[in-house]
Amino acid sequence: MDRANTTLLNNAYISEGAVVSSGAIVNGYIPPYCVGYGMPAKRFKKRFESNEELQILLTNVKSKYSLEEILEIYEKYGVG
Repeated sequence: MDRANTTLLNNAYISEGAVVSSGAIVNGYIPPYCVGYGMPAKRFKKRFESNEELQILLTNVKSKYSLEEILEIYEKYGVG
C-alpha cells in the first residue's frame, strides 16, 4: 500500500471539510472546504466550483460555518 507521505507539524490545524494533498507539509491553518498543498501547505484552492454547491453541502452536513463566514475566510487566506 502506498503512503501519502503527508506531514503534520505541531501547529497544524485542518478545518472542517479540508483536504490535504499527498506529500504536503502542514505547519499552519488549512481553511474549511479547501485543498491545501505545497511544502509547506500554504497554497489553497476551493473544493467546490460554485458557492451554490458549497451552500448545499453546508446545509446537508449541518456545518458550523455559514457560507458568508467561509467566503470571508477565503478572502483572508487568498483562496482561489
